[in-house]
Amino acid sequence: MQRSSYRLHRYDQWNYTWLILRSIWQAYRCHDDLERLILWARRKRLSNPKRLYEKRLVEVEEKVFRYRLRYPRLVMLVSILQTFFTQIKFQPYYYTKGSAAKYRYH
Repeated sequence: MQRSSYRLHRYDQWNYTWLILRSIWQAYRCHDDLERLILWARRKRLSNPKRLYEKRLVEVEEKVFRYRLRYPRLVMLVSILQTFFTQIKFQPYYYTKGSAAKYRYH
């Protein structure tokens, strides 16, 4: 009896799940960072960076939505963990110089 070739070995499945979990976590962190940067740009009355951050936020929200459709349980787990960690972690009111450079379009 031949096993199907598309099934992954147990270790490979765990590794794949871990990679997906990390990418979902990164998308949620990016979403939170962009929301804070939009608030900062609004406070500073910087219309152009605010518009660019909002555009990037829409892209990240689409990415999270695709994850939510494809991996609902992992997204729920990450959402719960992200909510927990944002409650216990202090968020700085001021950002260090260059902290928004990772969201630039190249």
